[in-house]
Amino acid sequence: MLILRPIPTHSLDRFSGACQEQKAGLVTYLARRISRYTVREIADHFWRNSVTVSEAMTKVGEHLWKDKKFARDLKLVVEGLVKGEEKKYRITEA
Repeated sequence: MLILRPIPTHSLDRFSGACQEQKAGLVTYLARRISRYTVREIADHFWRNSVTVSEAMTKVGEHLWKDKKFARDLKLVVEGLVKGEEKKYRITEA
């Protein structure tokens, strides 16, 4: 069973100009980038075809090469999500 943490909406505010298809590509790209789930598992979670999800991720990857501001913004989102994940599961000894 695929369990994805919700992405805080303020994290995607910088991509407010993106259309719904682009935002879906971003979410699937982020899910693949920061999780251990396969494209197939992500596609099943979102009730999409794995080819469609793979194509969306490819488009995001291509856009990263073309638009440096987009790449910086996406890097900040990834860092924020990973940082939050680290804090969530920190184990300390008493």
